[in-house]
Amino acid sequence: MRKIKFRIWNSKNKRFVYFEGIFNKLDDTNLIGEIGQQYTGLKDKNGKEIYEGDIIKYSRCHSESIEISKGVFTSKIIEDGDEVGEIIFIAPCFCWSYEHKRHDDIECMSVATNRYEIIGNIFENPELLK
Repeated sequence: MRKIKFRIWNSKNKRFVYFEGIFNKLDDTNLIGEIGQQYTGLKDKNGKEIYEGDIIKYSRCHSESIEISKGVFTSKIIEDGDEVGEIIFIAPCFCWSYEHKRHDDIECMSVATNRYEIIGNIFENPELLK
């Protein structure tokens, strides 16, 4: 079971405040009205915790089957390049979305987390999504 963790962007101090639990236990009045982001329970390929609002680079690839002898196949992984997108929550799961994908095309985060790398977040690096 994953821990319920959040971070809140403090727009006054331009930094994140991290905490576990629910919002009403938070005593920092400077954060009232700020946007909270939840921990996904996943880590990127470098072991960094992934939160909503993180901007990630995703290494896209596909596999091709090759027949090596009659009726015997093997697979070969082919890299397709990188996509950059934002981590969002669409019930019931955390997803990543990139600009040219519609909401009904969003892939669930539980697929291939070893190919995700956090490269920023929507508050400190919004230009990465352009």
